[in-house]
Amino acid sequence: MRLPDYFHFSMRVRLIAGYEALERLPELLSDLSCQHPLILTDQNVTEAGLLELVDNVLTRAAVSSACTRMITPADSQAEAVNAAAAAYAAADCDGIIALGGGSVIDMAKGVTLLLSCDPQISDIRAYARHSCSHLTTIPCVAIPTTSGTGSEVTRTAEITDTPGTQMLRFSSETLQCSAALIDPRMSTTLPSVLSASTGMDALSHAFEAYTGLGKNPLSDGLSVQAIELISAHLEQVTTEPADLTARMAMAVGSTMAGQASDNSPPGITHAIAHALSDLCGVHHGSSVSILLPYGLEYNEHKITGELEELARLITGGTSAEDAIAYLRALNEQLSATTEGAHKTRLHDITDQSGAAAVRPEHLPLVARRVLGDPLQFYNPEQFEYQDVLNLLEAAYWGYPLDRTLITQGKR
Repeated sequence: MRLPDYFHFSMRVRLIAGYEALERLPELLSDLSCQHPLILTDQNVTEAGLLELVDNVLTRAAVSSACTRMITPADSQAEAVNAAAAAYAAADCDGIIALGGGSVIDMAKGVTLLLSCDPQISDIRAYARHSCSHLTTIPCVAIPTTSGTGSEVTRTAEITDTPGTQMLRFSSETLQCSAALIDPRMSTTLPSVLSASTGMDALSHAFEAYTGLGKNPLSDGLSVQAIELISAHLEQVTTEPADLTARMAMAVGSTMAGQASDNSPPGITHAIAHALSDLCGVHHGSSVSILLPYGLEYNEHKITGELEELARLITGGTSAEDAIAYLRALNEQLSATTEGAHKTRLHDITDQSGAAAVRPEHLPLVARRVLGDPLQFYNPEQFEYQDVLNLLEAAYWGYPLDRTLITQGKR
């Protein structure tokens, strides 16, 4: 283990995990002195019956009638954040329950930011241009319904401005939720293709945290355990979605990967995924699934030892190539399991109309956008425009990365 000269690790979220963790929600609200929470969720979660599960728990504790509920868009849109903050203030709420995936939880963090700073500012987009040096913490309990982003334990939030523009990204330790309830029942209704892509997102957090420049002993331990849990159970949850043992393993693995990534930030894989989301509207989990093997290939000459360690953990292999090959094989297996819905090439990703989401003419624009992402500074190998374009073209068509073209720097 390489011990860094200095590292910073932050984790202030109270975490409760278990097969009936949801039943602890009234107790958590009481501990946080939250008597009138705003429940944020989305339509998919509501239709899956998960809001009803939460309501049942709160009803038994005589809390349900005091809650204000708001159904949000599937993505964390700035206008929806503004509306939720206004609803919170109008109803005189005193805390938030974020029931959903990363977008809903990020939206709750956006509401926290908007309500905790300047009361004269009512648009979250203003904080893309102005700093907020002090936040008055608003109690927030996250109940994740996917096993992917790890947002329930991270200090970051991504808010959608408008399609085709830079997504608003915020980071502050005070944006971490007060508590998180990890209950495997909350993800059993997740469609197989989302189980696959969100699970690969979690796996990418752990891989990039373990191999990135910010790695430290605490993030390493979390990454290794997360990789072990996710690699052992991801295929199972796509074929047997009601398997609570597998769902529990994925939920805990995702949370651990989120903690690891929050304290050892990802690199080129996530930087490119951000640009694809901004410019092409590609679902984050779909892009990182495809890009992760390519990102590791790009960095392989700098992280050979780390990849060899991970290969021994998950495949019994001995080489860095074994770890990368495992990820490619896993993507292929997930594609087969989901009858092709889980994509293995950028070329095959479509938008809601069925048209190609990423076209060849997009790739230069995406490559240029990547060069402005701060995650580049955590990547083991430096990269330039042509490096990113080469990687994108390989991932677009699904052919191996030509490593002889990599710009090898002094990092």
